[in-house]
Amino acid sequence: MVRGELEGMHGVLFIGHAKLPLGSAARNVSEILALSCVADPQYGVILDVSDTLVTDSAHSIIKDILIGQSLLDGLDSAIVELHERYHGAALPAVEAALKDTQAQWQRWHDSAQRNRTNDISAKKDYGPR
Repeated sequence: MVRGELEGMHGVLFIGHAKLPLGSAARNVSEILALSCVADPQYGVILDVSDTLVTDSAHSIIKDILIGQSLLDGLDSAIVELHERYHGAALPAVEAALKDTQAQWQRWHDSAQRNRTNDISAKKDYGPR
């Protein structure tokens, strides 16, 4: 996405990491793959994706698979599609980074839900006793 394209959208950034295998092109740049997803905070719909893979075609496939997926629903279908469409040496790392991203989102979502519940409970008017 071009800078400013997410303007007006209030996405939340989640970043998953995984160790890249020997033999993957990205390993020549870094030992760790980072996969970042900007997601809608209410439904977890992925709005934008970036990664530290090396080739433009790898970036394109990953974005095509993930944008529009919902972290709220889980990424199982995205992982199935990843295995169908991505056949690079970094596949296990991409899958692991996706799972880590999902876990990051789940922790945030659970915490946000608890905070909302606590806020609502604190604001209730219990009236005179």
